Amino acid sequence: MSSEFALSRKSKKFLEDLRVYLITSKKSLDDVNDIVNDLEDHLYEAEQNGKTIEKIVGSSPKEYMEMVSGELTTDNKSWFKYICLIIFGSFTFMLFPDILTLDLSYSVLDIVSHIVISSMFLLFAFAYLKCTIIKKYMPVKRAILFLGLVILISAISFGIVYLNQNISSPIINFGTLGSIIIAVIMTVFLAGLVFWAAK
Repeated sequence: MSSEFALSRKSKKFLEDLRVYLITSKKSLDDVNDIVNDLEDHLYEAEQNGKTIEKIVGSSPKEYMEMVSGELTTDNKSWFKYICLIIFGSFTFMLFPDILTLDLSYSVLDIVSHIVISSMFLLFAFAYLKCTIIKKYMPVKRAILFLGLVILISAISFGIVYLNQNISSPIINFGTLGSIIIAVIMTVFLAGLVFWAAK
């Protein structure tokens, strides 16, 4: 029987937290999977022998996660690609309602602000996940922290919308041909994304 189904709830929760912590620390996904799978096997063997999770990871999950993270190389290059994919993907959803008109037109501030907001959202989301795992906040504190994050992102978004309405910014008009090319790129990108996610 697979250890995935035999592990205690506490061990499963720790493995989930460890995976999220390592991912938000920008470690290689392959390394993360290898570490988590190896630890899963160790925890399964320990539990089969009547040992607790503390016998494997120690009394401080935070220190164990930090130790494992310190042993892995930070994969900035791959994560830069992932972040670019996420930002580009969010652009496709922003453009989709307008793509049917085949006359895309956006100000430079529109484009820059979207990149800034998407980047900040990812940065804050990673920080939130990492912080809540390490600090072990109670549900109420986690909800307050999440609400604060949403309010901050919303305030920045409204601020940029205000600037866009009150500051002149060069307009980029893609025209019919440019809009068709972007529509094709979006379709290929989304198809590739679906294929990648299904693998």
